Amino acid sequence: MRVRRGGELWFGVGILALFVLAIASRSSFAQAEITGGASAGESLITIFDRGEKRIIRSSAGTVGEALSLAGIDLDSSDSVEPSLAEKIEAGQFYINIYRARPVIISDGGERIKIMSASSSATEIIKDAGLTLSERDIVAFMHSDDVAQNGGSLELSITRAKNIQFSYYGAKLTLQTQARTVNDLFEEQGVELADADSIIFRDDLLSDGDTVEIWRNGTEVVTETETIEFKVEKILDYDRDKGYEEVQELGENGAKTVSYEVEMVNGKEVGRRKINEIVTRQPKSQKVVVGMKSLGPKYASSAEKTNWLKAAGIPEEDWGYVDYIVTKESTWRPDAVNKTSGACGLVQALPCSKLGANWSDPVVALKWQYQYVSDRYGGYRQAYEFWVKHKWY
Repeated sequence: MRVRRGGELWFGVGILALFVLAIASRSSFAQAEITGGASAGESLITIFDRGEKRIIRSSAGTVGEALSLAGIDLDSSDSVEPSLAEKIEAGQFYINIYRARPVIISDGGERIKIMSASSSATEIIKDAGLTLSERDIVAFMHSDDVAQNGGSLELSITRAKNIQFSYYGAKLTLQTQARTVNDLFEEQGVELADADSIIFRDDLLSDGDTVEIWRNGTEVVTETETIEFKVEKILDYDRDKGYEEVQELGENGAKTVSYEVEMVNGKEVGRRKINEIVTRQPKSQKVVVGMKSLGPKYASSAEKTNWLKAAGIPEEDWGYVDYIVTKESTWRPDAVNKTSGACGLVQALPCSKLGANWSDPVVALKWQYQYVSDRYGGYRQAYEFWVKHKWY
C-alpha cells in the first residue's frame, strides 16, 4: 500500500510539474509576443479595447482582418479607429476600439434610446439621426435613477424658439434661446434709439412669436451682407509635407445690416450703420495639412545596404538610418567618442549595451532598430527628434 501510494504521489507530482512547465512556457511565449519585434512581413499592432492594451504580431492587410484574426468581436454600433478597411502599414500600428453603450436622449417630450460609441454630445445626436439647429442646446444629464434610465447615459436637447422678426421693414426668422424680448435684443446685439418703437404682445417669448422694430421720422435701409468663412487648418503629422486636402467645405454666413441714410436732392450722400443681426453663421472650411517630414534620401552604397538588410531594417527607413548614423559615426563601425565613451556605428552609451561585438555593424544596427522603436516609435520619429535636439 505504501509503495502504491508513493507511486501515486510521484505520478501526481510529475503531472503537476508538467502543468507548471506548460504554464511557464506559455507565459514566456506571451511575454515574447508582447515585447518582441515584428518579423518580416508582419506588423506589431497595439490594440486598445475597454481600457486594456493588447499587443499582437500580425501579417493582416487591414484593420478588420487584424481584429478578426485576434478573435476580437465587434457590435454593429462599436466604432474603430482607423476604420476596418484601413490598410495596415508595416512596423508599429495602433488600433482604438470604442465600445457602444446605451444613451437616452430627451428631446422635448420624447425620450429616444440608442446605442452609441461616440463620446461627444454632437456625435451622439448624429448617431440618433437627429438634426440640430444652430441655437439648439445639447447637454449631458446626471441621473441616479437606475430604474428609470437603466444605467444609460442621458442627454437633453433644448430646442431654440423660432421668432419672426420685422427689423426696420426687413422680415427675418431668428432662432433663439432668449426668454424675453430684452434678452433677444441683447443676444442679437440690437441697440434701440429713442425714435424706435417695438411692437410685441408680451414680454416673454414663445415659439412662433412676432417682434417688430420701426424707426419713426427717418429713412432706414436694410441690406443683406455676406460673412466670409474662415479656413481652419488641421495639422496631420501622419501625412507628408505638401499634402493638403479639404476635409469639410466652408460656407459663407449672412447678416442683415440696417443703415440710417441721408439723402440730398434724391441722392444718397451718407449713411450710418444702426444695427446688424447675423442670420446665418459662417461655417469654417477644414483643410488637412500634412506635417510629416519627407525625410532624408538614402545615400546608397553596397556596404551600407548589406548591413541594413542583414539587420532587418525596412527599406523605407534607410534614409533616416543613414542620416542618424552619418551624424553619429560617419558609418565607422569602430568609432569611439573620447569624451562620453559612446561607441560603435550607432554610438551606444554605455558601450556595454552592444555587447562584446560592439564593432560589428549589424549588431549595432539591430540594437539601434530596437532602441528607436521602443523609445520613439520608429526611425522617422527618432530622426525628427535628432534634427531638433542634435542627439537621440
